Amino acid sequence: MDELRPDEIAARVLAWQHRDPLARRIRASQVQSVGVVALPFAVVEGADEDAAAPAFSEDFIAPLAPARVARFAAAHAVAALPLAAGTPLREVAGDPLPAGQVVRHRFLLTAAIEAEGQRTRVLLGPAPGAPVLGRRLPDRRRQGLAASALAGLALAVFDWTALPGEAPPSRPAPGIAAMPPPAAPAMPEAIAASAAAAPVAAVASAAPAASAAVALAPAPGPEAPAYERPADVEPRWGTVSLPPRPQVVKPLPRRRTAAAPPAAAAAGAVAAAVPATAKASTAGAAASPPAIVLPPRGEVWAVSTRLVRTRAESEQLAHAMRALVGTDGDVQVEAVAVGADWRVAAWPFLRRRDAERTQAMLAARGMRAEVVAF
Repeated sequence: MDELRPDEIAARVLAWQHRDPLARRIRASQVQSVGVVALPFAVVEGADEDAAAPAFSEDFIAPLAPARVARFAAAHAVAALPLAAGTPLREVAGDPLPAGQVVRHRFLLTAAIEAEGQRTRVLLGPAPGAPVLGRRLPDRRRQGLAASALAGLALAVFDWTALPGEAPPSRPAPGIAAMPPPAAPAMPEAIAASAAAAPVAAVASAAPAASAAVALAPAPGPEAPAYERPADVEPRWGTVSLPPRPQVVKPLPRRRTAAAPPAAAAAGAVAAAVPATAKASTAGAAASPPAIVLPPRGEVWAVSTRLVRTRAESEQLAHAMRALVGTDGDVQVEAVAVGADWRVAAWPFLRRRDAERTQAMLAARGMRAEVVAF
């Protein structure tokens, strides 16, 4: 190096500062106090100068430790450096040397960075392309953004790995939302329409009344059609902790057919004008299981579990839900096929808050479920 060029030194310091993406962006004018540092090296008198070793322990450039500066100087300091008149020079004090050793100085370049109240000093090797030793000025905004991104990544990894026993949060399953409403609510309208015409036939004549009574007597109707399988949906990964599967699985209760209250009143009015045989038929039909009345479409709620793989798992899940929900009321628990998978639903709930209360109770017992409107 022939002479000290502050502009070249500033360019080297600027490139070194900007190499760190979290460091402050600075200008060349903010690189100041360019100078030279003379460091003492010890060498045996008369020996080769290349065998010289650092001989100082002064802490002159915080926060760099003297041992680290000594290693850097041993690798990059030069024995001779032409200096122009007035060049700032800092001579570091040397340690006491044993007999037979002398001091030889070696030189490094130094510069200071000042930006918005922050200051740091660095050392440079005089040779072109030599590295820079020091602490960069940090950019608080860049560090904050990096810390936020790292925290978000750590949280995402924790959600997927720290809780292997729970399924990841998901959107409402389209399999249940797309289920068609049961056909049972449509039956009371047909029965009511037939029952409304019964008194007119009874007044016309006794014989036609008897035939009408027999025809209108409520008899056990066919079972409500099973659910139609909706379009297949993407399976959800996860596990649910369930009680051990019982040795004997109780059969699912048969779905009761809905009937309208006007049908019973019409049957009572006609029974007064029909023969004993018609009354007997009416009495036998009245012994059928009590029916439930479902409200119009859109006002029935269900509590549905996640998708499971096999029918056996769905039956075990239904058994567990039945034990929690209970089977004394009108709510029934069924396993429903959804494509190649299964899910378990407790229904019907005539009020949403009842369904939400059941959902909360199941969640407290460790069973994940959601409220679905029919």
